[in-house]
Amino acid sequence: MDLYLVHKDGSKDRALFNHKPISTDSLTLTWSPDGKTILIPVVQPTPNDFGGFVAVDAASGEQRLAAPAKDRAYFDPSWMPDGNGVLVSASLAETGFERTQLGIVSYPGGEFRLLTTDTNRYLHPSLASDGRTIAASQAQLKFELGVAPASSPDSVQPVPLSSRLSIWRWDWMPDGRLVIPQGPDIRIVSTAGSESVVASNMRHPPDQAASCGGGKYIVFRQFGGVSGVATNLWRIDAAGTNLKQLTFGLNESDPECSRDGKWVYYVDRGDNRYLKRIYLEGGLAETIVYAPTGLYALSPDGKTIVKDEVRDSDHQLMLALYSIEEKKKSYIEYDQRALRGFAFLPDGKSVAYVVREKAVDNLWARPVDGSPSRPLTHFTSESIYAFRYSPDGAKIAIERGHMESDAVLLRDASQ
Repeated sequence: MDLYLVHKDGSKDRALFNHKPISTDSLTLTWSPDGKTILIPVVQPTPNDFGGFVAVDAASGEQRLAAPAKDRAYFDPSWMPDGNGVLVSASLAETGFERTQLGIVSYPGGEFRLLTTDTNRYLHPSLASDGRTIAASQAQLKFELGVAPASSPDSVQPVPLSSRLSIWRWDWMPDGRLVIPQGPDIRIVSTAGSESVVASNMRHPPDQAASCGGGKYIVFRQFGGVSGVATNLWRIDAAGTNLKQLTFGLNESDPECSRDGKWVYYVDRGDNRYLKRIYLEGGLAETIVYAPTGLYALSPDGKTIVKDEVRDSDHQLMLALYSIEEKKKSYIEYDQRALRGFAFLPDGKSVAYVVREKAVDNLWARPVDGSPSRPLTHFTSESIYAFRYSPDGAKIAIERGHMESDAVLLRDASQ
């Protein structure tokens, strides 16, 4: 992360720091009323704290940890006018990090007080100048998971789900069912809607899952499964038994399993976001991509990784193709309209991605030989949150939806 001070006309003043490795899920900063301190929300700032802030001295650029919290993460901070507290939206362990509520964090003490305790999700709070009125967005995600033939993805048909809780990173099972983390559960869901819960943990919810070993195992990410706030990858069999921990760092994410049943690929967020792999049976990790990795995809033959990357020579955003065996990298031109998220088409010859035009998302495909992109879907509404092809390449599952929000005002009735 780089942090710059700029003049009102947009011209740069100076850098407070450059290339600082800060782990954050919120790029909203807040500047103290006295102009001396800038707060940046961070996640997992220590092995024992889930959230907190980096406090940056606005004069010197020096940084320190402020208001560490063992069971919550903060977003969208806004200073109280007196400088003694910060208004935040907060994600709480006690609710399985399922929704964000409004709260105030005292500064510098770090004591936390909830302002809302309901089933809504509150985003982007801001304060009136007198500190007595709060405006925020009250949001609800409306989504639908659907399945279509891979050859005609426009004809998607909904998959019935018994719960309307948000679903996280899901995957196909080889038998045509889906493995879905939802709320505190890992659910196996048929496309007709029958469900079974194979694992559940409200205090340490799973939020990402991958089908592995030909459907014999499920690899999933879990918050704080052993101690502290570490977020690691675990393995269970398809019946939900024989739990085994696979990774032991601070934060591993985005598991993806090779079709040959040997490897689990993942992003090590605690180690520069390098892409690594580990044997499905466990063991030492091997680094595959020595570059920060967000979303990525593994080719059907398990030989190639695709991710987006800024090319050093011209600072162009490109699709980077990493040959795992040859340890070589090549680039192809990337659609500059693309949003994040990839999947190889079943033949491995193209990469699918999301394009948003006029507030509507559709899937496009870019051949790896560099030939022009082509549209795969022709939807006229909704956003695309995730999509995956079935292991046999016959079907595609697409998660689509939108956010419904209202502006709300909260007033301090005690004054």
